[in-house]
Amino acid sequence: MALAALIRVRTVPLLGTLFLLAACAGPPQSLPPEWEILEGDPGGLSVSQPALLIADNQLHNLYADPVELRRTGAANRLVPSAIRPAQLDLYGPSFLEHVVEKQGDDMPVLHLGDACDLSCSGEFARFVAIMRGSRHGWMMAPGNHDGYLFGNEQADTGGRLWQAACRNSGVAMNKALFVRLYLAALMIQADPGCRAVAARLRLEDRLPPDEGRALPLDALERLLGDLGRAVPSEGRWPEAGEPRPIRSLLRRIRWKIEEDAPCWGRARRAGSMRSAPPAVSRSRSPRTRTRAATSSMESNWRIPGPTPATATPGSS
Repeated sequence: MALAALIRVRTVPLLGTLFLLAACAGPPQSLPPEWEILEGDPGGLSVSQPALLIADNQLHNLYADPVELRRTGAANRLVPSAIRPAQLDLYGPSFLEHVVEKQGDDMPVLHLGDACDLSCSGEFARFVAIMRGSRHGWMMAPGNHDGYLFGNEQADTGGRLWQAACRNSGVAMNKALFVRLYLAALMIQADPGCRAVAARLRLEDRLPPDEGRALPLDALERLLGDLGRAVPSEGRWPEAGEPRPIRSLLRRIRWKIEEDAPCWGRARRAGSMRSAPPAVSRSRSPRTRTRAATSSMESNWRIPGPTPATATPGSS
């Protein structure tokens, strides 16, 4: 399964850059001697409009059932960098919301991955609810926590571990489900390209007004599930020769979900993510292309919402 998006916003140079530090970052390290921190604007020729980079907020489901071996004193002593500070859960979501609303008021937001922690659909819905605060739209590249349990296991989505981790926060979100929910999150944005994708899939009549900002979190999660369920296994926008909006954050997108392939989690219960296909990124001036290669999905993935009408890939 693959997801590729071509966007008009480039990321170098950027007038505003923010990295939200997460627990997996570990203790601070000194820069090697060959690195130098510049004071002020380094200058140079601007080749893009400004954009804001955010990464690693890792929204965490605080109401999960106990997950054995993953959250214990022994595990913390074995892997100290995996200890999750309480401040990350107390202040992280509010900090992310503040940054998106204040800095996203002037420029698009590009999230570099790890929006979730345990990879639950409810965590992703909370993330989307915060990202709606960006006036100029947002997009993201998935991280290892956006589709893998604890960021390193492609466990069985119907198994006890992942279900316990996602208790009270939707369902387990493997890479296939992430692609569907991310496409749904794109379609509810006001960006002309994102709305064109919804029109291509004949889903524009399901889109809420005002990008769903008035929707409470539970209603937003149901909406994402309804739209995500209706996403076909393969599609692209625009088709060859199809006109596209001139002023649009989203320029081109293509995805493929291999539903007939065996699920990585079912083939390797609690297997290492090293067995999954790698993620590949390509950058080319003046455009940036991001291709995320992901694992296969289970055909019986579950998500709240009514059964949708079928959508045909490539329909107009």
